[in-house]
Amino acid sequence: QHSEPCLSHDGRRLAYVRDDRTPILLGEDGKEAVAASVPKSKGWMTPAELRGPVFAPDGTLVFVTISDGASTIRTADRIIAEKPDIYPFRPGWLPGGDMIFAANGHIRRLGANGEASVLAFNAPVPVTRPSYRRRAREFSPVRSRPVVGISSPALSPDGSQIAFGALNDIYILTLGDPKPRRLTSHWSSKSYPAWSPDGSALVYSDDRSGTANLWLHNIATQEEHQLSNLPDGAAATLPFWSSDGK
Repeated sequence: QHSEPCLSHDGRRLAYVRDDRTPILLGEDGKEAVAASVPKSKGWMTPAELRGPVFAPDGTLVFVTISDGASTIRTADRIIAEKPDIYPFRPGWLPGGDMIFAANGHIRRLGANGEASVLAFNAPVPVTRPSYRRRAREFSPVRSRPVVGISSPALSPDGSQIAFGALNDIYILTLGDPKPRRLTSHWSSKSYPAWSPDGSALVYSDDRSGTANLWLHNIATQEEHQLSNLPDGAAATLPFWSSDGK
């Protein structure tokens, strides 16, 4: 995936981002070259990113990197600005060479001496407030409330029952009976029930171990046991039975 293209001042080079983290330079000959290397983040929940490539007045490629929750404005070989919280937008330059960038809720100006200052300004923003009746909402109700959302319904092999997720548990509804039966009763979040081919058991995703794993529930005996044991960071969801039920 290619994004955020930027043309050099002389019109002879094109810079863009590939796969959210690799800066690419495209020359007049049509050949691509990797402009810099962005190190991977330490945490898998916060992958490294590269944003806002732009050519500085001297032709150097400048971009914003985000890694482990911290953002910097840099070139391939040096950091230009790293504090405070830098936004992933392209910086710009004033005629005198000072760089303009957004950070920590302000527009900032970085001088040749390396010191940044806030460019303060005021701008009127008209706001039209709509006129409507505000709906009263109970955020901490003490009375019983109807469930208005279910997830991942699954029809039994004989077509007589529907298993579904609601309120972090698995329920079974027999067609013709308006009241469903709760199959599980555990504090963990359970979802994606799947019927065994003979309709005697359900397998579903359950995160009671801290990671979403697959659990098997015998409908007749109410016995259940864990099928998978995935490491942290992995998740078992959307199970599907083989035709022989094994």
